[in-house]
Amino acid sequence: MTSLRDLARNVGRLVALAWQDHKLLLIALGSLSVAGSGITFLRSGATALLINALAPAAGVAQSGLALAVVLAVIAAVAPDLVYSVLDYLERQFHMSLEQKLDLLFLRRKGEIDLATHEDPKFNDLLNRAEARGIFPMVDLLRSQFSNVQTIIELVIASAVLVAVDWRLFVLVLLGTLPRFVAEARYGRGVWGIYDANAETRRRFVDLRAHFCDIHSLAELKLFQNVGYFHGLLADLFGAFSEQHGHLERRKLIWLAAALAIGGGGIGTAMVCLVGKVLRGDMPIGTVVFVFGSIATLQSAFSAFFLSVARQYQFSLFVTDFFRIIDTAPVLPRPEHPVSLSSAEAPSIVFENVSFAYPGTTRRVLRHVSLAIEPGERVALVGINGAGKSTLMKLLCRIYDPSEGRILVNGNDLRDIDLSQWHAMLGVLFQDYASYHFPVKEAIALGRTNGSPDLDMCRVRGAARRSGAAAFIADWQRRYDQMLGRQFTDGVDPSKGQLQKLALARLFYRDARVMMLDEPTASIDSEAEAQVFEQLEVVSRNTTVLLSSHRFSTVRRADRVCVIEDGTIRELGTHQNLMNLDGTYARQFQLQAAGYA
Repeated sequence: MTSLRDLARNVGRLVALAWQDHKLLLIALGSLSVAGSGITFLRSGATALLINALAPAAGVAQSGLALAVVLAVIAAVAPDLVYSVLDYLERQFHMSLEQKLDLLFLRRKGEIDLATHEDPKFNDLLNRAEARGIFPMVDLLRSQFSNVQTIIELVIASAVLVAVDWRLFVLVLLGTLPRFVAEARYGRGVWGIYDANAETRRRFVDLRAHFCDIHSLAELKLFQNVGYFHGLLADLFGAFSEQHGHLERRKLIWLAAALAIGGGGIGTAMVCLVGKVLRGDMPIGTVVFVFGSIATLQSAFSAFFLSVARQYQFSLFVTDFFRIIDTAPVLPRPEHPVSLSSAEAPSIVFENVSFAYPGTTRRVLRHVSLAIEPGERVALVGINGAGKSTLMKLLCRIYDPSEGRILVNGNDLRDIDLSQWHAMLGVLFQDYASYHFPVKEAIALGRTNGSPDLDMCRVRGAARRSGAAAFIADWQRRYDQMLGRQFTDGVDPSKGQLQKLALARLFYRDARVMMLDEPTASIDSEAEAQVFEQLEVVSRNTTVLLSSHRFSTVRRADRVCVIEDGTIRELGTHQNLMNLDGTYARQFQLQAAGYA
């Protein structure tokens, strides 16, 4: 019963979504489905009347024969017309609904908190939903029109058979039940594979991606790992296919048994009808009509049960779709959020902040307290895994602290309007995104505000400050140059060029708080020096938080914060820390010796 309630609820939500934009189309499809349900009976009824009219003993008047001929002609022409229009409308409905649901899914996926995306359980759910795509939703809704047609056919055919002999109706019904059971069992099994092996499928997708990215593929070839990765994929896919094949074989056995039972029931019904004709209890034309009703009833029962079983299967995937759509934020939103002025750099205070990633007990940050003045340049230094990137994620409010709080202009970050706060930030993480757009648009993505308009003066200024202007000038179409060799006249920038373009987006954004996590890891030292010269002249109305392993650059910061094992070990200017002769001084001297 729970599954049937879920099915009904899913259908209701899909109908409501479709009704928003396609009211007339839904009404037209429903009307034609109703009309289509009577076509089978029109055809068999017209044939029965014509046979009875032509029978030697019928004694039918000429007008009766003419009526039978007219009905036979209509029955021959009407189906093609109705089904052609119905097919056209269904294709239009399929395309428009698929587009609506796909866009809804992508938009909602983009709105869900990043912390949720890092949850393994949510990834299992997302994997199941994306494995089947939008088709289960579209097919489930389209099935409702078939249901309308099938139910009307069931009612008419049942009425005909009950009027002739109620036992005929019972025989046909019992012959179709086993097939419904087989389809229901199979549908649950298919969803079970996607459910139980979600992590395995994620592994498959991850390995397969190495064959799709040109850089990963190059490494596979040069390290001679193509065969090894192919073998891993074959093993994963083979295990999945074996389970699916086992279910298919079980389904075949059930369906064979169902057809045998159904054939016996129909055979018995036909023997009874032939006996009536031989005894003279029923005209031949009427028997033809009853035969047609039996075939329609059997087909309608089978189609209905098969449709319900498949809808049950679709509904399991649709439930996953709506669970993603209904995913609640893991970061609580304040009922009355605090607004900040976007015109001024804010003060930022980490107050006794500790943090452990969800599902883990190890604290990445432990009792961190740090005050950053408006417009200050603060450099974060520490080995990989020390907690530098995590501190930035907390300031972005990708996560909330496990303990303590972060204050912005004296307000708890959790009380501030999150969208407004993000609008004040400019962030460049180590794993930055690259975009296949014309260069000017790829830079202007730093702040689109939902509009395609861009300021070319700002674009060129951002490119100059990031060091990207030099190589952009060498490209044939310059700021109109398409990025991505897979597109017409596109180019593939180097890793260093991509990083400079990412920096240009950051400069274009003109944020009040800039956070840069290893912003120059892929560029040469000369270009790095130029970038940091630009960071130094960034308006003092912008706070800069910089994480880097290159001490030649962090020494220019107002203060350097040394993080070790999730805690702040040292804090001060470059000279203060050198005089302290602690961790920072030791690492600085080691790096300087390496350059020497």
